[in-house]
Amino acid sequence: MPSSHQAAFTVTRWRESYSIDDVDDFLAEIGPLLQGSLPNPELAARISDVRFALARLRPGYDMVEVDDHLEHVMALASQGHPRR
Repeated sequence: MPSSHQAAFTVTRWRESYSIDDVDDFLAEIGPLLQGSLPNPELAARISDVRFALARLRPGYDMVEVDDHLEHVMALASQGHPRR
């Protein structure tokens, strides 16, 4: 699975997908916040509420991969980092 600050998703062209720029911008914005004090309920809510523009008939990120990644980072924001 991609890391929260350096995600790599499959780029699709012929099916509905998320705007690459929207996803990249959002992940760049929240990346530093995930390195801060966790749990962070406000950040978790922001991740839960995010909506990306759809890319139709142009390259975009696979929606399932992005959604799975956001679930992972939302869990980090909600619960904090697992103990090592």
